[in-house]
Amino acid sequence: MARFEYFFRETTSGLRRNGLVAFAAISTTFIALLLFGLSLLISRQVDLMIQQTTGNIEVVVYLSDPVNPDNVQSLTDKLNELPVVSDVHFETKEEACARFKELFRDQPALVKTVNCDALPASLRVNVISSPVLTVRTPGPIPSTVADAS
Repeated sequence: MARFEYFFRETTSGLRRNGLVAFAAISTTFIALLLFGLSLLISRQVDLMIQQTTGNIEVVVYLSDPVNPDNVQSLTDKLNELPVVSDVHFETKEEACARFKELFRDQPALVKTVNCDALPASLRVNVISSPVLTVRTPGPIPSTVADAS
């Protein structure tokens, strides 16, 4: 107990004698730790935003009318063979209409205006999150997929 009292007494006398130096040391330590903590928080937030942005990649392949079930099955099989594809789901025109109405339920004028026959059937392709994915602009269908029809 006497050592604790001695330590406390020496600390207070040292702070009284060199108050400005002690304040500068404590302030510098506080600022350094604050900046370090902020950099860790910012880094973590950026990582979370990148994961959220690149984690749910979905590609939609719109199909022209009339939809041939054999072509749909062939395209689904070819897409499932690709290593970056995790899931392929066929969405009918009715399902597309239901999805449209759900997405725009807060805009009744838009839902009333759009005819569900204008919404095409589609294949919804979920892509595995990959650090390197090449992005193609819309254009002609590659010959390997075009041969499926």
